[in-house]
Amino acid sequence: MRKLYERAKRLAVRKLTERRWESLPRGWNRESLKSFWDTLTDETPAGEGGVRKCIRKIRGVYPEIDNPEAFCASAADVLFPGWRAKAARERRRRRGG
Repeated sequence: MRKLYERAKRLAVRKLTERRWESLPRGWNRESLKSFWDTLTDETPAGEGGVRKCIRKIRGVYPEIDNPEAFCASAADVLFPGWRAKAARERRRRRGG
């Protein structure tokens, strides 16, 4: 698992823009990113608390990643398209608006 974290750390430094992933690193594909996500979040989807779990795990394991929120949210964008809109609708529904 440590090796997987090391690869993700390099990925975060090289490939992450503020809003999205430019591309996956060589040798990675959607399935390997999903496997990494599942490792970080105990297989929790983005809109169901997965992003929060990912952020906590990244902060705990890699405090040198200066923006774990962007890292996790952008990974979720790749794996769970539309999760942000779904989460916003759920927040509005809970507020009664």
